Amino acid sequence: MDILIVDDSETILFKLEALLKDNGFHVATAVDGKKAVELLNAFKPDLIVTDFNMPGLDGFAMLRLLQGDPAWTNIPVVIITGRALDESTRKLVEFEPNVKRIFLKPIDEQGLLKVIREVGVKRGKLSAASQGPAPDSFEPLFPTIELQPPPPKKADEKN
Repeated sequence: MDILIVDDSETILFKLEALLKDNGFHVATAVDGKKAVELLNAFKPDLIVTDFNMPGLDGFAMLRLLQGDPAWTNIPVVIITGRALDESTRKLVEFEPNVKRIFLKPIDEQGLLKVIREVGVKRGKLSAASQGPAPDSFEPLFPTIELQPPPPKKADEKN
């Protein structure tokens, strides 16, 4: 499974690249959104892990670009951010179909790996067996925001 990591912190890039490579993923890195866009056609990632707050082309602008190009519109995205998103930004991001999860830094590495494996299985890039056994008691060390689609409307409900 090919993963593009985008973050303006070289320390975060290095740590995430090592974590993902150690877990068998192919990784490319970019220090900002502009470099990430340059890599998209050549690397063709199955998933993008991106910082939200970056100089220049930030995570939100990247999401807009992904939605605007048919070649990229179905690439799942995991957002990582050093600070909680304000309510209006969070609501905008939650409605982005690409976004699978938002992680606050410092990143819960096991939680991130779990989301990546789930995306890989759904996209047919990993087998369900590759997810490994579930930990006995998994509790995230750091907060995450789980995005859930709205419940389906009943046939007899009116708008």
